Amino acid sequence: VNDGSTDKSPDIAQEYAKKDSRIRYFTQENKGGGVARNIGLDNARGEWVLIFDSDDYMRPFAIETLLQRALEANAQIVIAQSEELRDGRISLMDWALRLDLVPNKLSFNYKDLGDNVFGFCVGWAWDKLYKRDFIESYALRFQNIQVANDLYFTFMGLIMTDSISICDKVLFTHRKHSTSLESSRDGNPALFLESVKKWHKTLKSLDIFSQVERSIMNWTLSFCLWHLHTLSDDRAHYRLFKVLKRAFCDLGLRGYPQAKFYNQKHYKQMCYILRIPLWLHRLNTFRVCDMKGLFRMRVGEKGCVIRLFGITLYNSYENNIRHRK
Repeated sequence: VNDGSTDKSPDIAQEYAKKDSRIRYFTQENKGGGVARNIGLDNARGEWVLIFDSDDYMRPFAIETLLQRALEANAQIVIAQSEELRDGRISLMDWALRLDLVPNKLSFNYKDLGDNVFGFCVGWAWDKLYKRDFIESYALRFQNIQVANDLYFTFMGLIMTDSISICDKVLFTHRKHSTSLESSRDGNPALFLESVKKWHKTLKSLDIFSQVERSIMNWTLSFCLWHLHTLSDDRAHYRLFKVLKRAFCDLGLRGYPQAKFYNQKHYKQMCYILRIPLWLHRLNTFRVCDMKGLFRMRVGEKGCVIRLFGITLYNSYENNIRHRK
């Protein structure tokens, strides 16, 4: 699917289509990866689907290996290991597929994963093989947004499938570079929240949310903080920081018990975002919750205290006490 490409990709794709009748070429004005992927799904004829990113590459035997595993395990989704190519260096992405969190079974589903339902793999689609009739049975499609358009598709697939299987081989190489879509989020830094909110809403409507609550709440907080801390533009950072103050409440994270968060540093960062005024956050240029030395900050569930040169600049504990009185 040519999504308004301005280089020679259309010529290359059409040349392959002339050589192999199994290759079908479609073109559209630039509408984004989500729309292009959906056109591919709407026109797919095969029994299996691999949704691959254009700037990555795979082993020559990748599809064969995935298919063999799918048939052996009678699985609807097969996930493989991958590696990352960054600045000419290749490293194993052992965090993208956590083999230590996967049950020792030929195939499994989300009920076998406990609190690791959304933690055992990353919510992207390119390292997974899907059975097409499974995708169609639940009308799984990508969202028409620039960022995180695969989140809903991937995580809903992992929930709805009866059988997931793991291929313990490195089959994909993910190229990481500064011009990739995941590095261009500054224009609309809060856009990813559309995917998160739709995902939460659907799971609640299906009465599944409560079954996976701890996993989804931890994943959501981690994903929000990742977006915040990986923005390259300070203005985008502050815009998202402000949005998250409200989003953490809307998503139910604010009142979620502290003990249920796997990462207590993430919990403290959430408290910091909820409690600290934006103008004081601007002083904290290192974006951490506790800076030792001249500038000190203490953040807790009930408020925060900020001191500079030993002088208290802000004390929301006292403000809360006065308010109650």
